[in-house]
Amino acid sequence: MAHCAVTTPSPYLSTRRMLGPMHTMTHSNHVYDSKVVLRRAWVSRRSNCKHCVQAAAAMQDEFQERDVVDAVISSGNQATDKKRIVVVGSGWATATFLKTLRKQQKDSDVSITVVSPRNYFLYTPLLPSTITGLVEERSIVEPMRNLVKEKGTFVEAAVLDVDPEKKELLCEKTFCSVCAAKKKNGEKTGEHDHTFVLKYDVLVMAVGSVTADFGVPGVREHCWFLKSVEDAHSLRVHLNKRYEQAAQLTSRMKEYPEEATEKNEELRKRLLNVTIVGGGPTGVEVAAELSDFVLQDMVKLFPEVPLEDVSISLMDPGDHVLRQYSPSIGEYAQKLFLEKQHVDIMLNKRIVGVEEDVLLATNLATGEEERLPYGTCVWATGVQPHPLVKGLKAKLEPQPGDSERKGFFVDEYFRVQGSQGSILALGDCAVMANPKEEGRPLPATAQVARQEAAYLAKLLDDGSMKVQKESAEQPAQVVVKETTAPFQYKHLGQLAYLGHDEAAFDLPVGGDKGTLHGLAIGHLWRGMETMMQVSPRNMSMVFFDWVRVKLFGRNMSDV
Repeated sequence: MAHCAVTTPSPYLSTRRMLGPMHTMTHSNHVYDSKVVLRRAWVSRRSNCKHCVQAAAAMQDEFQERDVVDAVISSGNQATDKKRIVVVGSGWATATFLKTLRKQQKDSDVSITVVSPRNYFLYTPLLPSTITGLVEERSIVEPMRNLVKEKGTFVEAAVLDVDPEKKELLCEKTFCSVCAAKKKNGEKTGEHDHTFVLKYDVLVMAVGSVTADFGVPGVREHCWFLKSVEDAHSLRVHLNKRYEQAAQLTSRMKEYPEEATEKNEELRKRLLNVTIVGGGPTGVEVAAELSDFVLQDMVKLFPEVPLEDVSISLMDPGDHVLRQYSPSIGEYAQKLFLEKQHVDIMLNKRIVGVEEDVLLATNLATGEEERLPYGTCVWATGVQPHPLVKGLKAKLEPQPGDSERKGFFVDEYFRVQGSQGSILALGDCAVMANPKEEGRPLPATAQVARQEAAYLAKLLDDGSMKVQKESAEQPAQVVVKETTAPFQYKHLGQLAYLGHDEAAFDLPVGGDKGTLHGLAIGHLWRGMETMMQVSPRNMSMVFFDWVRVKLFGRNMSDV
């Protein structure tokens, strides 16, 4: 075997020096470039040459600490002929964009980099099902690296700020648990700075949205949200504890008659109450899933808890729930909730304040102020722009009709107005008028984000949209062929789970004639939620979750 010539400094020197622009490792006739050193390092370690083994070991150790991200950043910031497209976010728009995009060819003139503090895609429509253990949390998440491989690179970091003039992102690497604890306590997180700058030619903003509190005092302090896996997990653990406390209290009241007081009975009812604020799809599905759990599993798992003390309330300021759907669906949902699901419907209630155990509401029908007691409050009222969107909008040219409550105004090719064609926006953070709805903006739904992202990916694949490199005459920007058809949203209808294995389907036709509901639609809903997963792995896991629950019941463990 030919001896291995290693043209690097000592393997014990820092990996940053070892991975300099001129670094190569030559083994026989093979050359290992610094850009692919991670992939080649293990090959070198199999060699009998001690120099290769030592070099590869040193590289791996330091890369595991921090240089994986550094390598991606440095390669993305180096001067290159490729146009750099940076996508911010890991939600519906980003996942669909990556799935639709063709694999990157060696001669491609574009490089794709995805930046997000969350290294997975989350299938949000099934979040209500995870609260009760119907669907496991890992079943509805897909690692971003599975989606981005062979199409670009992924950087796990939070974008702190955007400089549209310099075309730079100020990012912060995701902290490990040790560094996060140190940062929280105000301590130093080590000798390495967790912030870095990432350059771009074209920026694609797909950061989604955040839960809207509408300025109501007390919401952030006393209510539970449902926007992330962490939200769903925390809420599930919280409900478990409340049910356990109620069961223990009931046992003590039976064992010690002196504790069977009216005060303890009221406490038990409060422990067993869940009030959902917001009668949209999320609020309705949370109420439906909780009701199913109570009627199907809680009666078996907590036999000591009196069922009549368990209460679920659904509150909305409108005169019926599911106002985004045809009126007949809202009426059917209310009827089903009252007759089969034992969910109390509270309409015409606008929340003006949240205190511990009490909601302050205005009755819109009578104008009276009301104090409504609650046990656990789930806030599902709507969304508002991400803080990063607000910060970037302040640096762009103001647009007519704009406000802080809105996202980026985009044209029919998703170019952000006022950005000179260098910034695109997709999904919840984009505001595009719908010509079929008298110019009203497209709704902030997964269906809209998926269609927008698929359209953008196809434009880049077929060459209809190109990125012009920055020159002395003009900045880097997106240019679209004149013959390119503008984006047109096609509404495919919408489903909502109503509980008791029933669902409603609002068909993409006008009026109440285009509505279906019942058990058959419930099976259709489950089938659609399974097939809409982003990977075969997710599809199989969600399918077997449905089967598992039918056979063995829900898993309400804290883990």
